[in-house]
Amino acid sequence: MGVEARVPFLSSRFVDYAMGIKPEIRMIPSSLDDSGRMCEKYLLRKAFCDGILPSCVVWRQKEQFSDGVGYDWIDKLKEETSRRVSDKEFSMAGEIYKYNTPKTKEGFYYRKIYSEMFGEAGMKTIQLWVPRVDWGCDDDPSGRAQKEHISSVSSVLKDIR
Repeated sequence: MGVEARVPFLSSRFVDYAMGIKPEIRMIPSSLDDSGRMCEKYLLRKAFCDGILPSCVVWRQKEQFSDGVGYDWIDKLKEETSRRVSDKEFSMAGEIYKYNTPKTKEGFYYRKIYSEMFGEAGMKTIQLWVPRVDWGCDDDPSGRAQKEHISSVSSVLKDIR
């Protein structure tokens, strides 16, 4: 769990200004980056592209907070938690954690820490966010697991080479 701050975008003056912009300009279908690809937060990016920030920063792919620390970090966490949770221990996940049973060794490891600190009763108050696989989403919540991210990164890597 954590807090996601979005400052200064919580400013009422900023929100009023942003909401005053025509929806057809604000919305993604009309938002294209310099290569003609659809781009989130186009107007915000465009506001910083006239020499305020380098183009490679303005137009880079948006990252989830978890991915913004670097892809190695996520891989290392998965490796480390996989090492710390044995196959035998993980095979008993359903018996140990009957409610919101962890589906990965990484999830099992975090759950174990949570349970040691807060007990199991608290887990019944938590509503898990689960990616909608029936909508074509990967069940890995990391943004880099999504096909849009993969194709965007592939495109950027191709441009670099």
